[in-house]
Amino acid sequence: MKNKSITKIKKKNTGAPTAADDRRYFGAMIEDIDSKFDALMEGYSAADERLDRMEGKLDEHDKHFNHINARLGNVEGKIDTVVEAVGSLSVNMEIVKQEIEIIKGGLRKKIDVEEFSALESRVLRLERVQGIRLTATK
Repeated sequence: MKNKSITKIKKKNTGAPTAADDRRYFGAMIEDIDSKFDALMEGYSAADERLDRMEGKLDEHDKHFNHINARLGNVEGKIDTVVEAVGSLSVNMEIVKQEIEIIKGGLRKKIDVEEFSALESRVLRLERVQGIRLTATK
């Protein structure tokens, strides 16, 4: 708008511009530039405020992610502990399996109770029939 008034001044004065005309023209130009500069500064201020808000939100997100990372570190530590415990249990289970195999082998060599009773009664009958007494050896 200010530029239109400047051109009107020039159109009215058909002669050579005077110093007063030049002052008015440059004054109007300075006001126009000043208003544009003010608008630019307002835009910059609004953008700066928006960036400050975004920076605050990013700081909040950063704190949140740091908290999540700390919790994840704790979970990883617990998982490592569980993995160690499972490894230890696996080793112990192998030892138990080996010991069970040894016991099974020993039991196979021994006679069961029913078989022992049957053999004992047979030996007693033989002793009675033969009239002898057999002694047990170990």
